[in-house]
Amino acid sequence: MKATTPLILLPAAMLMGNSIAYICLAVIGLCSVSELRDQKCRGLLRHCFTENKWPWLVLSAFSLVFIIIQSVSPIADFAYVSELKWVGILILGLVPTAILIRELPSTKVDKISLLITILLTCFCVAVALIQVATKADPLQYLFTEGEGDARGRGLLRNPIPFGHLMACFFLIGCVVAALGATHSLWGRRAVLLGIGVGSVCFVGLLASQTRGAWAALPIAALAGLVCLPWRSKRVWFGAMSLFGLIGLAALLLTPSIRSRFASGFDPSAEANRQRLEHWHANWEILKDNPFGIGYSANEVLIESVF
Repeated sequence: MKATTPLILLPAAMLMGNSIAYICLAVIGLCSVSELRDQKCRGLLRHCFTENKWPWLVLSAFSLVFIIIQSVSPIADFAYVSELKWVGILILGLVPTAILIRELPSTKVDKISLLITILLTCFCVAVALIQVATKADPLQYLFTEGEGDARGRGLLRNPIPFGHLMACFFLIGCVVAALGATHSLWGRRAVLLGIGVGSVCFVGLLASQTRGAWAALPIAALAGLVCLPWRSKRVWFGAMSLFGLIGLAALLLTPSIRSRFASGFDPSAEANRQRLEHWHANWEILKDNPFGIGYSANEVLIESVF
């Protein structure tokens, strides 16, 4: 199995829950290690490091500080280190990602994996729309039942991670479309695929009503204008502008989305009041501990700050 195959299936695994995502991540790691035996792959990996030194230096510095703080902090708990799976996805996925960008899905297995991921994504978005329309889970007898609210969550129990995944997949689709418009190896099919996947995931993002993911999109749009190659920026700007107008129309025409958006600015709401208190408390903790306090230590110190 090539390292790109489990990477293509990783989004589908994440849409089905943490357990399957962990298994897929482990397979990615094993495949990446096996790929490193190939001299061409090692050269490609060296190229990734030499062309992007600063991000890797920042990540290395963060990792070093984290290990030191986690080791010396008297109240840090290693039980929460599992949340670093996202850093693991970044590092272990580097090799197959580099191969995927360089060669694109060419084998039959990779193409089938891509088709499975796209179909499962579309299915999850369709389930999320049903959950929003009916305020019920049509798959509650097959999967773990979530709360009966009006927010879409797909196959997951919580709409928040579903919204975050939809936002990530949406941005990936837009990046594929932007690069495909100017990259000779990608071509028109990549543009259509990126726009199609991005559109479906944008609908899922709206259905999740995850305000944090909504707020992150404008920042990501500006980052794309800075980071993408010059020839791709026009396509990126056009895509972001188009989806921004669609989002604005959904905000104006859909009462549930409008209510959810407005609730984020209500200082009397219990959730917003708690967030403000936590932000203030964490700022006080940060001023006393500028290098951090370690995993789970926040839950101990925040009580004293309150």
